[in-house]
Amino acid sequence: MKKSILIITTLFLGFSGLAQKKKDLIKEVANLKAQKTELQAKLTAFEKAKEVNLKDSLQNFSYAFGVSIGNNLKTIGFDSIAYNTFSVAIEDAIKGNEKIPLQMHNASYKQLFKKRRRLRRKRKVRKAINF
Repeated sequence: MKKSILIITTLFLGFSGLAQKKKDLIKEVANLKAQKTELQAKLTAFEKAKEVNLKDSLQNFSYAFGVSIGNNLKTIGFDSIAYNTFSVAIEDAIKGNEKIPLQMHNASYKQLFKKRRRLRRKRKVRKAINF
């Protein structure tokens, strides 16, 4: 990844250097270094946010609860969800700031659950036929 960024940056600087003055190139390099530092800081913050400290009681509970929900979702046929949206929904519900009414949520959930169940049944039938 770093090599790719370095190669792209080098090529960019090489071609743009033909039309730019030396001062402009120095400014561009400084801007690229600043962007690199900013992106590195964002990456570090993102990686740190994913760290789990199971010795902390709230994080331990949260992780265990998440594992339970994940296993339940897997059991009913889900192999993926929109994790960020799921996290926002939990936070909104705890704070009482739901973006959709509970009745609408229940209808949406039931409809999606039925669709998933039909798809699972179709897969089982296909596997049985192909067996």
